[in-house]
Amino acid sequence: MMQTPRATRLAQITINANKFCKNPKFHAFLTATYGEPVTSEPAAAKLLKSVCQIATRKALATDPNAATRFAGVIRRFNQYSKQNSGNRVDS
Repeated sequence: MMQTPRATRLAQITINANKFCKNPKFHAFLTATYGEPVTSEPAAAKLLKSVCQIATRKALATDPNAATRFAGVIRRFNQYSKQNSGNRVDS
């Protein structure tokens, strides 16, 4: 079965969420933004799932509302990164 462009985009969001959760700069952003210490991929994933209101990161591929929440997190991360280092990372 061929994926629709939207399904492909949502699947890519899941891949990006996995990458972000491995990024120490994303950990620092989550810690600064949400006030919970994040120093590992599992801790980042746990907080991201809470913020996006999902049980697994894979749900980002099937829940458009969660994908929208994730996009908001990434927008804030990009702003944080720009303010703190001048680097931007796309979702």
